[in-house]
Amino acid sequence: MASNPFANKVELADGTVIMDVTDTTATEADVLEGLKFTLASGAKGTGALKVGNARIWHGASSTAAATRAKAVTIAELTELSAGDLFVITFSNAQTYNGAPQMNINGLGAIAIQRLSGTNAARYEWSAGETVIFLYDGTHFLILNGGFATTTYYGRTKLYTGAGSNSAELALTPASLYNMANRTICPYYSTSETYAVGDKVRYGDYIYECVTEITKAEAWTAAHWEIAPTLQEQITALDGNDIVGMSVSTLKAAESKYLVGLTVDQLKSK
Repeated sequence: MASNPFANKVELADGTVIMDVTDTTATEADVLEGLKFTLASGAKGTGALKVGNARIWHGASSTAAATRAKAVTIAELTELSAGDLFVITFSNAQTYNGAPQMNINGLGAIAIQRLSGTNAARYEWSAGETVIFLYDGTHFLILNGGFATTTYYGRTKLYTGAGSNSAELALTPASLYNMANRTICPYYSTSETYAVGDKVRYGDYIYECVTEITKAEAWTAAHWEIAPTLQEQITALDGNDIVGMSVSTLKAAESKYLVGLTVDQLKSK
């Protein structure tokens, strides 16, 4: 075999070249991009980034919200391959009232589904949202979603405060627990006066007035004491569960607040 002056060229002793993948037209930018290759004709082509058996493509769609098949444009893509990932930005929401489809580069309208196997529905994504799809060879499967609202599907945003009047938040157990702590007490008012023993809601807690407020004032923490939580109130009753407790047990308990009422008040009933 003759000497090989090229790292990617193999030449026999008689001068016959049996392999030559030399690309004399490649540039440094091509090498850095990692997506360029030489076609059999000698022309350069551009491929997609490949991770394992998946190619990752990015495209955009401006199809009207109410149109079923969302047309997507992706440069250089000529065929779909199972395992490909598509990162698509939609300038419009999905409001088609049925099972939507996606048609990339005119290769055919294909159904969009959730990972559960159910068809995507109306309001699946909002305007301007970027959605990631996995092509499984038959469907485009949605892998992500924005925050869920009362209008659009997506990930659910949780709320841990003491309840919420928002129709877009899901309450956690902690939120429900904080709600129980509020019972039926009114919110603190900077235009009211309060006597010792009065109870109000402030923030996520119930407070009992410990210093008489004869003149309306801004919230002053020193004039209030956090009332025990519902759990603390129940636990304080000799460590027994209130469910199934007898009247005599309640009478024997120390004076602790139970959902806004003292045991002394219960005794007087």
